[in-house]
Amino acid sequence: MFQLSSVELKNWKSQIVISNREKMGIRKLPYAFTEHGITMLSAVLRSDTAIKVSIAIVDAFILLKQYHNNFELLQQRINELEAKFNRKIENINEVIDFLLAQPDLLASQKEAEKPARAQIGFKKDK
Repeated sequence: MFQLSSVELKNWKSQIVISNREKMGIRKLPYAFTEHGITMLSAVLRSDTAIKVSIAIVDAFILLKQYHNNFELLQQRINELEAKFNRKIENINEVIDFLLAQPDLLASQKEAEKPARAQIGFKKDK
């Protein structure tokens, strides 16, 4: 068990939408249990309700750990994808900049690639 700091209390109050501190009647910072503290508490308390609540809280801690691990894996994968696509976007931007910097080069290449065609239609004798 540990006592919440004033910053933790502010975060806690905002998360569970508690109004101001004066109306709540909190004079001291509240205490909270760790996962191990809940396990120890369940060993001491013997009523059926206390045991069920303790088990539910331990299950909640386990789920939080699983979500935390999944979040880390997801964050790592997002970072990998960002790096991959940022490299591709940089390459595309380089090509676009090159093409915009030399528009005459493209026009002359297109003209050079056109095959010579025989003139069609009426031909005038010389």
